[in-house]
Amino acid sequence: MVLVDYKKAFDMVDHCILLDKLGAYHLDQSSLDWFKSYLSDRKQYVNFKRQSSTTKVITDGVPQGSILGLLLFLVFINDLPLHINTQVDLFADDTTLLAATDYNDINELNEKLSLEVSNVQNWAITNKLPLNTTKTKTILISGKRLKAKLTPENQTLNIKLNDDSLEQEHTVKLLGFNIDEDLNFDTHVDIIAMKLSKRIGILKSIKSYLPRNERILFYNAMIKPLFLYCSITWTNCSKNNITKIFKLQKRCARIILDAEPRHSSINLFNNLGWLPFYVESDIRKCIMIYKRTINATTPEYLNRLLNLNSQQHSRNTRSADLSLVTPKYNRATEAGRTFSITAIGLWNKLPLSYPSASSINCFKYLLYNCFRTHLSEFKQFTSFPDFKFK
Repeated sequence: MVLVDYKKAFDMVDHCILLDKLGAYHLDQSSLDWFKSYLSDRKQYVNFKRQSSTTKVITDGVPQGSILGLLLFLVFINDLPLHINTQVDLFADDTTLLAATDYNDINELNEKLSLEVSNVQNWAITNKLPLNTTKTKTILISGKRLKAKLTPENQTLNIKLNDDSLEQEHTVKLLGFNIDEDLNFDTHVDIIAMKLSKRIGILKSIKSYLPRNERILFYNAMIKPLFLYCSITWTNCSKNNITKIFKLQKRCARIILDAEPRHSSINLFNNLGWLPFYVESDIRKCIMIYKRTINATTPEYLNRLLNLNSQQHSRNTRSADLSLVTPKYNRATEAGRTFSITAIGLWNKLPLSYPSASSINCFKYLLYNCFRTHLSEFKQFTSFPDFKFK
């Protein structure tokens, strides 16, 4: 994997090239004239302590902070995949190149990604959007089992850019999500735990000034998003990591309800109407599959990952259009924890009435109600995660 970084990407967009690309999307002349007027003769200045700098005419870049600014940048960069022969993921100015190979063919991977990085650089030069070579990083994701089979020299990528080798990292940050070469998510969990501890400390400091509803509001706005961001991916980590984060969620419940340290945490969760964060992650997995099977609104790569039984055989059964094919895997500790295995396993356990819900909101209600009802029947969390749908 190669994470490409551009130098001041939003400030370096060439207006003439951008207008040409808008024309390639068949905008009529009046629309092109409007965009030309919108981009031309814009000025900026700095105001600090009632003192203003001189104005400067903006000759490049898209208006930042505007609704159109990000859209125009996406139009500008949208043709990059046409120049790349490997998988490329674009999100604003974050560009990621991905390629896979047999563990015995690392040299082939080096050559392939070096060529693709060169293609990206050629595109960037043509579009006057220079690469930031010092921040363009690589990572070799192998997992522990395959890593043990690699020779020491094959554990190092040698991807070239301008005859210089790009720096290889053990962990990289992609859209706020930390990916490590072993895919155990230890680093990501440690970073989440550190952020959660700081925000929980703030909640503890200000709780005496806040009524319960305001404490819950603080939790929902500042703490819960950290639990759930990309959770459908990273909650496939070890039980120790899950426990580390879950203890922090329990701590939040005690702070909000002014409970003693030894108070039953499951009672606190029932009082607040909460679910363990890893259960909410499972619900999100089911919602993702609902969008694939019922709404058909998921990206194509997810559609290929999540195959309906009706696509595999011609037997006309009641559940064929709703149930998914479980991929084969050898090790529960590795492939058995991936999104496709865990999400499909959860989905196929659902009663048929759940996927048949009339809307996604009804589907969410059924899931949350089922989990909360089941949670209320237990006195401790240890037996809760393995319950079966009623």
